[in-house]
Amino acid sequence: MAPESWPGRARAMSGQPSGQRFEFRVLAVNKAGEGAASNGVLAVL
Repeated sequence: MAPESWPGRARAMSGQPSGQRFEFRVLAVNKAGEGAASNGVLAVL
């Protein structure tokens, strides 16, 4: 999934192949600028 913005605190992913590995990272962007990305979390769906 390409980086994108969305309101709220949750995001659902559907239609991903079983056994696919993903790395998730979060960063905040506001009028003060962009924050540092969080540490990555690996998940296998």
